[in-house]
Amino acid sequence: MPNLWKSLLFYSLENKDKKVYSHVIKTIDKILEGGIYDQIEGGFSRYSVDEKWIIPHFEKMLYDNGQLLDLYADIFKITKNEKYLHIINNTINWLKNNMTDKSGGFYSAIDADSEGEEGKYYIWKYHEIKKILGNLTAKACKVFKITKKGNWNNHNILLRDYKQEIESKNLNRITKKLLLERNKRIKPLIDNKIISSWNAITLIGLLNCYQATNDNKILELATKNAKFIKDKLITKSTITRVYKNKIGGFLDDYAYVINSFIKYFETTQNFTYLNKARELIEETIKNFYCPKNKLFYYTNNTSEKLISRKIEIFDSVIPSSNSIMYYNLLFLGKIYDDTLYLNIYNNMNLKFEKYLNNYEFMSNWIHVNNLNKSQINEIIVNDPSNKKSIIDKINSKYIPNKILIHNKGNYDLDILNSQKINNKLSISLCRNKVCQLPLKMVSELFKTIKYPILG
Repeated sequence: MPNLWKSLLFYSLENKDKKVYSHVIKTIDKILEGGIYDQIEGGFSRYSVDEKWIIPHFEKMLYDNGQLLDLYADIFKITKNEKYLHIINNTINWLKNNMTDKSGGFYSAIDADSEGEEGKYYIWKYHEIKKILGNLTAKACKVFKITKKGNWNNHNILLRDYKQEIESKNLNRITKKLLLERNKRIKPLIDNKIISSWNAITLIGLLNCYQATNDNKILELATKNAKFIKDKLITKSTITRVYKNKIGGFLDDYAYVINSFIKYFETTQNFTYLNKARELIEETIKNFYCPKNKLFYYTNNTSEKLISRKIEIFDSVIPSSNSIMYYNLLFLGKIYDDTLYLNIYNNMNLKFEKYLNNYEFMSNWIHVNNLNKSQINEIIVNDPSNKKSIIDKINSKYIPNKILIHNKGNYDLDILNSQKINNKLSISLCRNKVCQLPLKMVSELFKTIKYPILG
């Protein structure tokens, strides 16, 4: 449940809780060291069947990888540890090489089985390793914990021992040789459905990775996917559940697409996507919202009539659609100063306020509530020069409780009404409509908004 760790990460930094922070870092490091992470090619399996993350259920799901990219991007923003950058780059390369349709959409999953046997594509006998690697075998055995006996049914699931030092060129030689040999095997089947909500989850992860790394290749992949979602999965303000299928979108499709477009705007300052997010949230309120329950139904008003309409509340392997709407309403409500959005948000908050201490089932609800309680940082960059580097620099820092707008004097938003543009850069930091004196440098902003490194 990546969102649980994402929620605890923010809590630990906001409250300077070193114990919780250490627990989160230890958990994500153990995942990286385990068989649940594909040590050769990148990408994460669906879950581990043991408590030490060694033996995975080898199926790879798009939504898991999208969420984990988002999480590791946060960790890299905080620590700048190259280990996490390596994981980000490898997983995105896996995504690009294996899960990307020529349209720009991402496929849903890769099966666990090949030739009728789970994990066969991924596991190794010791003698295979020795034959492929030759004089690199001894080093590979130490780095990837390979033994003659193996760790699963007399085979080796590759693990990683980060205490074993290895030059990057030798690590690359080992993984390239093993991947070349593995690619000769019969591959597991790919489920090539392109699902709106899962694509949006992955888009969020990619955008956060770009923010963390400033790697334009990641932004190119994200931009292609954002354009695909906007042009191919949305007709006017109606979302299709699956690409090239007539089934209409469910609440999770609307919630996550809105969420991803908010993130895309934050990253690129492309107002087309912010405006589209607003169109979609209006559509969602119109067709999914239940004023009586003060929540959103999973199906819309035009769907087939059922005995009872499902309302998705609890966060699970992905955050619930209502908890994502909870976020969307808060942030779009503040950006547009929209009373309706904020009223719905507040009503949802009142409904669940007494449950916002149960991380097991309410992790994303708690996360959004904590973002709001910390006071959202409304950052307005008043700068007519259109310097993208300023936005990139701000986004490279871990500030999840922020709204970021590059004010070039040509956007009609209430949040910008009090802002003035002149020939020099100024940065306004506001919280709940109370603004500090304008700042002249990005470094001054970072001194004002700073989370400690607790590790």
